[in-house]
Amino acid sequence: MKFCKLIAVKLQRVFVVAMLAALSGGCSSMGPPAFSYDSQERGNKMCAALFEVPQIQALKSKMPILPGQLPSRDMLKVNHAASTSEVQAIGALESAIRNCAALRVTGGIPTSASEDILQARISRLRYGLYAGEIPFAVYNYGLAQALRKHTEFMVQGEKAYTQGKAAGEMQMLGLALQNLTTSASATTSTGGAGGGWICSTNAANSLSCY
Repeated sequence: MKFCKLIAVKLQRVFVVAMLAALSGGCSSMGPPAFSYDSQERGNKMCAALFEVPQIQALKSKMPILPGQLPSRDMLKVNHAASTSEVQAIGALESAIRNCAALRVTGGIPTSASEDILQARISRLRYGLYAGEIPFAVYNYGLAQALRKHTEFMVQGEKAYTQGKAAGEMQMLGLALQNLTTSASATTSTGGAGGGWICSTNAANSLSCY
């Protein structure tokens, strides 16, 4: 019956609106699995005791100590290899960074996949310093370049995520409107020659249509 079909169309419209709201809310609550500077900063605070060891602190004038920390201009001028004591300190720093990653997992601030990739690259670079293959200046320059490229990568990733999210929402809106139009057209075209309202006179001599 036409009345029932009109109700069905209204219910379909309500369903479409509710579906779009739910999907939009779900997409906005999701984020790309990406590096977070806020998480890294909180992670470094959690691991502060690991890096405050005097042996590691002795390196802070020649190379960054904390993960994600940029080298200073003076560090780029330290053009000599690590001494025996500094090599031992670099090994201790490597252990502290790995222990920090494990501590962050137990503390609810795990490192992201992109952060793990970045740290793996820096670790290989740090090994060159540890093995005496490169001086501090080369290590610090390589560290700065790795952090710069990582930042550019994250910016491009965030841009691509935002554009993809907007395109997906527009596509879903278009499909929802298309389905709504199709349902409305199907309802108005039914009935044939005998279509339309069905009316009858009830016991009270009033006209009732459905």
